[in-house]
Amino acid sequence: MKNLRCVSCGYEFPLSDTILKCPLCGSNVEVMYDYERLKEVSNEGLFEASRSNIWRYRALLPVFSEKCIVSLDEGWTPLFEAKNLPERLNVSSKLILKNETINPTGSFLDRGSSVLVSRCLELGVSAIACVTTGNMGASLSAYCAKACISCTNFIPKLVELGKLYQTVIYGGKIIWCEDVDDATAKALKACNKGVYPALPNNPIFLDGLKTTAIEICEQMNWNVPNFVVVPIGNGGHIGMIWKGFWEMMQLGFTDEIPKLVGVQTARCAPVMEITGGIMRRGREIRSVAVDIAIKKPLNLYLAVRAIRESKGTVIAVSDDEMIESVSILAKSEGIFAEPAAASTVAAIKALSDEGIIERGDEVVCVLTGAGLKDPFTARELVRRAREVCGVLGDVEEFMGFRRIGRTKMLILEILKEKESYGYAIWKELRRKGRRISMPTVYQHLLELEAMGLIERIPRVVEDSRAGRRNKVLYKVTKIGLEILESLLRGRAGNTKA
Repeated sequence: MKNLRCVSCGYEFPLSDTILKCPLCGSNVEVMYDYERLKEVSNEGLFEASRSNIWRYRALLPVFSEKCIVSLDEGWTPLFEAKNLPERLNVSSKLILKNETINPTGSFLDRGSSVLVSRCLELGVSAIACVTTGNMGASLSAYCAKACISCTNFIPKLVELGKLYQTVIYGGKIIWCEDVDDATAKALKACNKGVYPALPNNPIFLDGLKTTAIEICEQMNWNVPNFVVVPIGNGGHIGMIWKGFWEMMQLGFTDEIPKLVGVQTARCAPVMEITGGIMRRGREIRSVAVDIAIKKPLNLYLAVRAIRESKGTVIAVSDDEMIESVSILAKSEGIFAEPAAASTVAAIKALSDEGIIERGDEVVCVLTGAGLKDPFTARELVRRAREVCGVLGDVEEFMGFRRIGRTKMLILEILKEKESYGYAIWKELRRKGRRISMPTVYQHLLELEAMGLIERIPRVVEDSRAGRRNKVLYKVTKIGLEILESLLRGRAGNTKA
């Protein structure tokens, strides 16, 4: 490592592990290396072929100590030609898939988490703060668990449950916030008290993401494709993919950078608004692809640089197109990706329709996250398959799979009407025909609280016999209301079917 450099004004300053943006202009900063010295190192010194993860590129990663490397075997994911997808999409280009869904926690973010947590271990950090809409929190919580580092996740209330479950299981602490801006403000406040800032714009974290591009180069025998298609959320992945290709060019392994195509959701496309691109209108579903529906990307400058410097573009696709692409990808190539990841498949169709990609072009689609991270989209797709629609509910009921079953739905409906105490909820459930014990009611409440669907409100009440005493009132959260509405829509759809 050499220093940190602003991606906008070019200002260079000494390495620091707490600077997240340029002190002069406020843009993103990135880790820079002494590329002239690196050119003098043999290929064997740069690429450790004995490793089958991102640490084969250790010479280009910001961690000094071998013994501090925290790895779950992330990276070196498959890159292969899609045999059936081009025909299904009616495109003539050569489609190549980079399958990031098989990373340890199911997303590309494991690349950055491994590097950042390794650096934290090197620095003796004991606690980190993370801002996440889902995948990043799950990923960092897993790596922090292995490193015995405390991980506090500041999460907006609109989050996909599969990712929330992962985060909780790995031991990550959850602090609910109103939105991404609120989460960022609270995380930075925690960082001012000595907690390490593991935010999406942390340059150490970001540097791990560039390994996607280095792998593509190596897996394609140091040739580069014509296009690389990447979802844009906070903008770090596409920004660092550009950097990875740029570094390979600086070191003489390649002689060009492919055109980078960013994909955003049509209801939230800030990078497209700046750089221009293609807008695809369609039905929008509020709970789909939360990870790429970010109004103020923390790595906006990185994403814009990547698009402009590579002469690429941005495609904004509809939620319906993303859901359809999840199904097409699964049925064509046997890969189950989440909607944000499958957005790259939706973008291929748009690129072909616009004549941007042509016969003979090599196009790499980066599939960034696994499908089971978003159980509601999975269930929506199963519901659309009419041949199994009729038995879906019975199967889930029989297997005990419907964790948000009838009792939990009734509790959410009760709390939707008004805040209530455990005993009052028990009485209302009995009135509605659910005769269960009080301990069972509290078990349901505990599970709903762990899911983030309800929250406790401590109250001091006056009691004629016991005087003042503490009681707990339960209240449905914003995400709880959204989940309830989604379940009620699903129940109505099944009834109609």
